[in-house]
Amino acid sequence: MKLALKTSRLGESRCCTEETVKQTLEEEITLPEDRAPIHRVLKCVVRVNRGGVSLVGERATVGGTAQVRLLYINDVQAIDCCETELPFSASTEFHGLPQNAVVTASATVEYVNCRVGGARRFSVSTVIALRFCAFVCEETPLPLPQPGCGCETMTETLRCVSLVSLSEKTFDLSETLELPEGRPAIARLLAADGALRVTSQKAAGGKILLKGDFAVNVLYCAEGTQCAVEHLTHTLPVSQVLDAPGAQEGQPFDMAVTVSALQTKVRPDADGANRLLELAVKVSTFTRVFESREQVVIRDCYATDGALLPTYRPMEFLVPLQAGELHAAVRETPDLDGLAPAAVLDAAVQTPTVTLNADGALLTAAIRLPVRLLLRDAEDRVHYLERTVETTAQTQLTAPCDRVVAVPSLTVDNLHASLADGVLTLRLDCTVTGPVYAVETRRVCVRLEEGAPDDAEKSTLTLCFAPQGTALWEIAKKYRTTVQAIRQENELKEDVLGSDVMLLVPSV
Repeated sequence: MKLALKTSRLGESRCCTEETVKQTLEEEITLPEDRAPIHRVLKCVVRVNRGGVSLVGERATVGGTAQVRLLYINDVQAIDCCETELPFSASTEFHGLPQNAVVTASATVEYVNCRVGGARRFSVSTVIALRFCAFVCEETPLPLPQPGCGCETMTETLRCVSLVSLSEKTFDLSETLELPEGRPAIARLLAADGALRVTSQKAAGGKILLKGDFAVNVLYCAEGTQCAVEHLTHTLPVSQVLDAPGAQEGQPFDMAVTVSALQTKVRPDADGANRLLELAVKVSTFTRVFESREQVVIRDCYATDGALLPTYRPMEFLVPLQAGELHAAVRETPDLDGLAPAAVLDAAVQTPTVTLNADGALLTAAIRLPVRLLLRDAEDRVHYLERTVETTAQTQLTAPCDRVVAVPSLTVDNLHASLADGVLTLRLDCTVTGPVYAVETRRVCVRLEEGAPDDAEKSTLTLCFAPQGTALWEIAKKYRTTVQAIRQENELKEDVLGSDVMLLVPSV
C-alpha cells in the first residue's frame, strides 16, 4: 500500500485568548458655579467612550473616558444636569499570541454608585469591565486519498463556507450642528443617544463599502425657561470603504458594527448663544470574509491493502441560510410602580440586544429593549424610570436546522410614547437583519497516516451471514474489500440489505 493524499484546508475563526480587565473609577465632583444646587437626584448615568485597541508586541491596550452625567432636580424644582469625564486606560498581556491574531475590545459598565455630599458636591464610583479577545483564522487540514492507493472512504459533501480573513477597523463620524431656527438655545445637555443603521454592504477587490446613517437623539434643557425639555434628532450619513483582505463580489462575509464612542459638546455661535452642537462618533467593525465551497469530508475509511491510522474529531461547518428580515411591531404598557404621569418628557431605547435561535425551519429573534423614561406627574414632579421591553420576531428558514450562528443587526424605529388616563403606552418597530449560518456538526477525518503493514493472508472468497439492515460498507470494512466487489459478486443493487442473506465476500 502506498498512501497518496490530497488535502484541502477549511478556515474558521476562533477566540484563542480572552481576558477581562476591571477598572474602578472614583471621583469627588463639585458642581460648577453656573449649576444650581442639588435638591433631588434622578439618575447617575455612566457611558463608556473607548478608543481602538493598540497592540504592541503581545500587550493590548485600550483607553478612553467614562462620561458621568448626573440628572437631578435643583433647588428651584427644575431639571438640571452636571457632566464630567473620567479618563481610563486598561491593558492585558497575551502570551504566545499568533502573528495573525486580531484583538478586539468591548466595554460595559458593571456598577455605578452615586452619593450626594451636600447641595453642591457628589461622589461617583463605577466599575468598568473591558473584555479583550484575540481571534485567529485557524485552518484545519481535511485529507482525501487519491484513487488507486488501496484506501476506501465513506465521504460526504457539505455546502459550507471557509474563512478567508479577519479584520478589525474603526472610523470616525463628526459634524457641528446648528440648532434649527426657532429652537431655543441649549442650557444643559440631559442625554444623547445614537443608533447606527446599515443600509448596504458590498464587497469587491479586498474592500467593503459600508453605507447607512447614524441617528443622534439629543435631550436638553432650553435656556430662559425653568423646566422646558427640548428634543433634537439629527442624522449623519455613513459611507465608508473598509479594508477586508480577500473580500470579493458574490462571496459571503459578515460584519459586526458597534458604536464605541459618542460625544456631544455645546458651543456658542458667533452671537455667543449656545446653538452649536459638536457630534463625534467612533464606530468599530469586526469583519469575517469567507469563500463558498463544496467541502468533501471523510466520515469513515479503511485500507484494503495494508493498514491506516485515521484521526477523527467533531467539526462544525457553517452553512449559509436565506433568512431575510425579521420584523416586530411592539406595543407595550410598562408598569410604572403606581405613578400616573401627566406628561412624557423623554422616552428612548438604550443599547438594545438581539439573539437568534432555530427550531427546525423556524428562526426566532429574541429582542431586549432597555427603555429610559423621563416623566412628569400632575404635581410637576419629574421622575426617571428604566424599563425593559422584550419581544420576538420570527421567520421561516429555507432549510431546517437545530443551531444557528449569526451577526444580527437590530434597528429600532418609530418609537412613540402616548398617555391615556395616566397609562403610558410605548409603540415601536424592530427590524433584524444580517447573515445567518446553520451549524452542521460532523465527525470527520482530520489526519490520515499509513499504519504498520499487515502480513496476515486474506481469503480469496469468504462466506458470511448478514442480517437484514446491514450496510455493505460495514461488511467491506470488516473483510478489507470494497462495496463494489461485494455488490458485483452477489448481484446486489442496494447498499443496505433488505433481508437476511448469505454473502460471498471476495478479496481485492
